[in-house]
Amino acid sequence: MSRTGYAQGLMSNSLRKHWPDAVALIPAAVLLTTLISLWAVRMRYPFDLEWMEGGMLVHALRIQRGQALYPAPGADFIPYIYPPGYATSLALAAKFGGLSYATGRALSLAGTVAAALAIVFGTAQRGSVLVGLLGAVTFLGCYPHSGAFYDLVRLDGLMMGVLAWSLVLGMVRNPRAADGSALLLALAFLFKQHVALFGLPLMATIWLRDGRQAGLRFAALSALPALGFTVWLQVVTGGTYLDYLLKVAASHPILGHRIFPGTPNELGWAVGLVGVMAVAAFLWQSLHGLGERARSLSWGSGAFFGFVAGAIPHIPGHPPVPRVLVVLGGMILGLGLAALVLQVRAFVQSTDRSARWLHVYAAGIAVVALGTSALMRGHHGGYLNVQIQSFWVLALGGSLAAVELRRRLNTAWVAPVTALVFVAQFGVQLGALDVERLQPTAEDEGAGYRLVAQIAELKGPVLSPLAPWLPVQAGHEPHWHLIAWWDVTHPGSPWPDYEEECLERVRNQEWGAIISGKRPLQLKEQDSYQKGQTFRYRGRAFTPRTGWTARPTTVWIPDPKKSPEAKAKKSKGTPVAPTPEAP
Repeated sequence: MSRTGYAQGLMSNSLRKHWPDAVALIPAAVLLTTLISLWAVRMRYPFDLEWMEGGMLVHALRIQRGQALYPAPGADFIPYIYPPGYATSLALAAKFGGLSYATGRALSLAGTVAAALAIVFGTAQRGSVLVGLLGAVTFLGCYPHSGAFYDLVRLDGLMMGVLAWSLVLGMVRNPRAADGSALLLALAFLFKQHVALFGLPLMATIWLRDGRQAGLRFAALSALPALGFTVWLQVVTGGTYLDYLLKVAASHPILGHRIFPGTPNELGWAVGLVGVMAVAAFLWQSLHGLGERARSLSWGSGAFFGFVAGAIPHIPGHPPVPRVLVVLGGMILGLGLAALVLQVRAFVQSTDRSARWLHVYAAGIAVVALGTSALMRGHHGGYLNVQIQSFWVLALGGSLAAVELRRRLNTAWVAPVTALVFVAQFGVQLGALDVERLQPTAEDEGAGYRLVAQIAELKGPVLSPLAPWLPVQAGHEPHWHLIAWWDVTHPGSPWPDYEEECLERVRNQEWGAIISGKRPLQLKEQDSYQKGQTFRYRGRAFTPRTGWTARPTTVWIPDPKKSPEAKAKKSKGTPVAPTPEAP
């Protein structure tokens, strides 16, 4: 055969092999184009898309000014209960792009895209770039199910980008890749503290695959920098750093229904089809070739969990799911737990444990991702964004499953069926993407600029807990965010007296103006302040596009009749001058 004929034959064979993935890339491109168009509009919007964005800008501003990031709660600032990684990255990026919403969102989108590319890389290591692209778009398509957090001025996108590359580099059988995985895991720890748990399956994987010395090296390179940085921050903050990250978080209650069935429900709507393919491939591989007793125990576990899931009533506020799918999800969970136990058993009994490293990796990463997502979702205040890591793991798992199923079954129908699963997943995700709800409008922007102009006329200092960046845009100094105030005033907080200290400042009228929403802020501002101007909006203009949807509506100004001096005179029986009309 001539060289030309050989090349044509090779190309023809490649087309026959990969045409289903090429066809599936068409709806993937539609979904991706829709997302990019939406992100481009959102990036330019100069106000909060989610109410915590402005507070994160305040964190970066404090770093720029050299101010403490974890002081004890005070009149000016209360930090979020996150490590400083994202705020520091934003402050550094602001040296080039300015401290703005656009800079923060660009940083988050860069992390999101990096996480998607990590799926391509991880799947390519097992033999298919095209399937990796399908998995990457699957992850990006979970955007509305994350609460639309991929592109916000928050830590989620950038944290996921760093963590994702740590996880896929751990799959590469190369000492330098293992070192990179360890260092990136240490870096991801600076964005969110729970990622340290991913070090356990990563270290186990590298230990089994490359030997004890390699495993210990990974542990040292990942844990020592993270531990050293934590100790340093604990020292320089006088002990308040871990008070915020651990004690404050521990003081919050847990909502069990969000863990189960809430988390499986949310994951099912976001990435259920591809996720089921990932779980099915893992189960098939784990249960294949078992003895009669082990197989009976596995199916018994699946039947038990299916019965339990079917007995749980529908939870108000969650999308209704057909009961058959709830039962199926419970069965898969039960089979998955049985498969995990069987994998551990096979590992213990195996004479060549290095051959099972990929099984340990897949099971360990999935357990950590899904388990921590569920616990964080159950945490009071936990929102949909905590599922992002599970979206990523299931999208990667689906891609790897498609590749492995094709390799092991080696039949003509496997590639079209696995590609069809991705196509159906893209259709579900496109149906869930409500662009009109997530996209800010010119009316939102106009309302924001009018609001900034009105705040600029207020006498400072201006406390705006719902949107602390608005006073900065209006020329005032920033103060704390309401969610941070809620965090440190929960029962069991390390600062039990802070709420009373804050209320005392309100009674003393230390703020020139306090901006609230329709309802008071739980600061008892109505006892010492009077209503001033009211911000008017048309419809839902200037409402955050996700998360807590409160918007500033009411200005409270000091009431002379309720000032400390007036109250003192009143207690002595001295007449008090009438209050002038509020502007």
